[in-house]
Amino acid sequence: LEFRRVLFPIWDQYRTAGQMLADAWLAQNRGDALALERLSAEGLQLQGGMLVRAAAPHTTTAETPGLLPVTIQGNIIKNVDAARPFISSIGPRDLSGIPGTSFRRPVVTESVKVGKQTAEKTELEDGQFKVGSVNFTKDTYGGWTNVSRQDIDWTSPGVWDALLTDFVEVYGVETEEAAVTAWETAVTQVTGTEVAAPTAPTLENYLEALYQAAALSYATAKRLPDGIWCSLDMWAKIGPLIDKLKATTAGDGGGSSSLDSFTGNLLNVPRIVVPSLSAGSLIVGVKSRTEVYEDRIGFLTAVQPKVLGVELAYGGYMANGTLTPNAFAKVTFVAEA
Repeated sequence: LEFRRVLFPIWDQYRTAGQMLADAWLAQNRGDALALERLSAEGLQLQGGMLVRAAAPHTTTAETPGLLPVTIQGNIIKNVDAARPFISSIGPRDLSGIPGTSFRRPVVTESVKVGKQTAEKTELEDGQFKVGSVNFTKDTYGGWTNVSRQDIDWTSPGVWDALLTDFVEVYGVETEEAAVTAWETAVTQVTGTEVAAPTAPTLENYLEALYQAAALSYATAKRLPDGIWCSLDMWAKIGPLIDKLKATTAGDGGGSSSLDSFTGNLLNVPRIVVPSLSAGSLIVGVKSRTEVYEDRIGFLTAVQPKVLGVELAYGGYMANGTLTPNAFAKVTFVAEA
C-alpha cells in the first residue's frame, strides 16, 4: 500500500495518459480505492468498463442561501383613504380657541314681520325675533403604540416615519366617519321621487329628483343648495349615465364625473363622493348649515429607558353639528302608483 502511494501519488493532474490508464486498470480490476480517488479528483469515473468524465456539479441559489440578501423594495403600501371628502367639502373650523367641554351655535328660529301698512296711523305688523341654539359637544380622538428603539433604528424603510403617517391617516378616517354619521342622522327630509323602475332610474329621473331635493332644501334654508353628496354606490350609478350622455351629445351633458378624484358636478353644483356614507345616499343641501370644528393635538412621545422603548400617541378634538337639518334633503325613489 505504501509502495503504491509513493509510485502513484495524487497529482494535481496526470502528467501522461499512461498514468491515467494505469489508475483506470487498478480501479477496474483491483478495486483500488486510491486509484478511484485520484480519478475522481480529476473529474473522471468508470462506467461500464469505460473511463468517462464525471458531470460537473452545478452551483445554484439553492446551494448558497446564506449569501442571498433579502431587500425591502419601494414604499409601504396601505389601503387607507384619509382624504376626508365630507369634512373638506364643508371646511373644518378652528376649535382651539373655544373653551369648555361644549359650546352652542345660535340659530334664528323666528324672525320679525314686515308688511304693508293698510292706512295711515294703522298698526304695523308685529312679530318676535327668536334665537335658539344647537349644542356642539367636544369629542377626543386618538390612539397610541409602543415601539422599541431597535425597531426604530434597524428597519428600512424606517418604521418611525411609517408610524407617524399611519396615525395621521387613521385619525382622518375615524373623524371623517364620525362627522358623516352625525350629519347623515340629522338629515331627515326625503324627496319621494316616483320612477317607473326604481331599481334602475335614468339620468332624467336623477335630475328631476335633485331639483325636488333642492326645492326642499331652499324652502327651509332660504339658500340655493351648493353641494351634492353621494355614497360610493350612487356615484357608481350616476357616473356612467353622465359619461354616456357626454360621449353621445355635445355640450356639458348634464354634469361631469371624475374617476381620479371622485369629484364632479350635477346641474352645475359640486358633487362630492363620500365613501363612508350609507349605501344609496344622495343628499342635496347648503354647506354652511352643517359645521365641523377641530383642534389637533398632534404627536406626544415618552421615552422608556429601562426597556429601550418609545411610547407614541396622536390625537385631536372635534365637535360637529348640523345647524339646520332641513337645509338638506335626501333623494329617494319609489315605484309609480
